[in-house]
Amino acid sequence: MLKVIILPHPHREEACRLAERIIDYVTSRNIEGRLYEDWPEKIREDFDVGIVIGGDGTLLRASKLLSPLGIPILGIKVGGLGFLLDIVPEDYKFAVDKLLNGDYYIEKRGTLEVIVESEDMIKGKFLAINDAVVSKGTFARMLEITLFVNDRLVARYPADGIIVSTPTGSTAYSLSAGGPIVSPNLDCILVTPICPHSLFLRPLLLNPKDTIEIVVGEKHEEVMLTVDGQVGLHLDTEDRVRVSFSNIQCKLIRLSKNSDFFNTLREKLHWGEGIGDA
Repeated sequence: MLKVIILPHPHREEACRLAERIIDYVTSRNIEGRLYEDWPEKIREDFDVGIVIGGDGTLLRASKLLSPLGIPILGIKVGGLGFLLDIVPEDYKFAVDKLLNGDYYIEKRGTLEVIVESEDMIKGKFLAINDAVVSKGTFARMLEITLFVNDRLVARYPADGIIVSTPTGSTAYSLSAGGPIVSPNLDCILVTPICPHSLFLRPLLLNPKDTIEIVVGEKHEEVMLTVDGQVGLHLDTEDRVRVSFSNIQCKLIRLSKNSDFFNTLREKLHWGEGIGDA
């Protein structure tokens, strides 16, 4: 019997109502379902599929629970941009039937392991689906950032911050900071400076086997590490942020092999359209 966990956006009424309809339908189709409107800190049962209802932020949060367990995710878009979610609410029965019949495929997205080291201790460890961002506070001076790749110095420069992202995250904050769009089926790590005080500093595309290390020099009142725009950690002077490709994959369920990344870019971001077409 297929076993499904359902995770709606906990504060979006439309998502919670849809979750109730889905749990009724999966039960009627002889699928074992668990609905969590109040999300657990850890998943303590074995599930075959996670159904996530909300926007991209909801899916990112759910992936931190489900991806380490290898549970694939079916995203149903309710509110928000929904760049990562394919299914609209009115198609939920169609989607559940596809799951039951095994008529789907899994798209695997790379993730990042983010470790903050302070002297000889680990201050924090995180999983990033989109990105890890080191940035200054609202009123702080520019940061003095030192960037290493595989323990070799790459650059030292003043900037408002730095973004390390996956290909999935290339269409998020990195894109706004001038980074390139990267196809999600490419395994790589993208490093994008935020407002660097330099004419020559540009984004870097690195091998997934590389390890990136970021050190912020001098003393700043506000320096933050933010992971996927959801988890924040204050950084002290000389803390080291190490980012590498994780062995954990975010598995997204697609109901059609005709899912087209570039079509999504055109529909959601109006990419490649003229000014009069947007």
